[in-house]
Amino acid sequence: MKEVGIMVTGGAVSVPLLNIAVQYIAKAVRRNGGIPIGFSGGFYPLLGSKGIDPFEITDDMFCSGDSLLITERILPRRSQADWLEIQRQIVDVHGVSRLILIGGNGTASAIGQVRKHCPKIEMIIQVLKTMDGDFMSPYACLGFASAVSKSVEEISAFKRESTLYGSPFIVRVLGRDVGQLALNAGLQAGPRCSNEKATPRATVITY
Repeated sequence: MKEVGIMVTGGAVSVPLLNIAVQYIAKAVRRNGGIPIGFSGGFYPLLGSKGIDPFEITDDMFCSGDSLLITERILPRRSQADWLEIQRQIVDVHGVSRLILIGGNGTASAIGQVRKHCPKIEMIIQVLKTMDGDFMSPYACLGFASAVSKSVEEISAFKRESTLYGSPFIVRVLGRDVGQLALNAGLQAGPRCSNEKATPRATVITY
C-alpha cells in the first residue's frame, strides 16, 4: 500500500472546514488503497524547525473538534539544499512518495519547486484553499464562501449602526492583489446604490 502525505499550507481558514476537507481526502486515499499520512505544520517541520512527526490519519481523530493538521505559511523561494532535505525527510525517512497539499497561490508556487528539485516525489496534487480569490473560480476553493459570509455578517452590523447614527463607516477586509473577497462581500451586503471603483490594491463600494 502506498503512503500519501497530506499537508495544509498557507493562511488559516475555519478549523471545522479544514477538518472536513482532510477527513474526505483521507477517506478517498484509503478507498484507493493508500494510507493517509498527516504532516502537521506544512514543510517547516521537515527542515527541523518544529520537529512534528507525521502520523497516520484515522477516522477517530476527528471527534475532538481540534485542528488535526496545523497550517503554516510557506516560503517557496527556498534553496535547492532545503528542497533536497525536504525530499529526504518525506521520501527516505517517512517513506512517502505522493503528496496532497491544501493551500492557495503560495502552495501552487511551492509545488513548482517540488517538481523541480524533488524528483523522488512521484505525484503531487493541490486542493485549492483561499480567502481572497487567488484563483479564477474562488467559490470552488475552500474558505472563500465562509470568508464572504462572515464579512457580510460584519458589514451588515456596521450598516445598522450607520443607519441609526447617520455616520459613515469604512470596512476593510483581508486580501492581497485580487480583492475578490472585498468585492463579493460588499455587493452581497446589499448596497442601496453601488459605485464600484477598482484600484490595483482595493475595490471600493459606496453605499
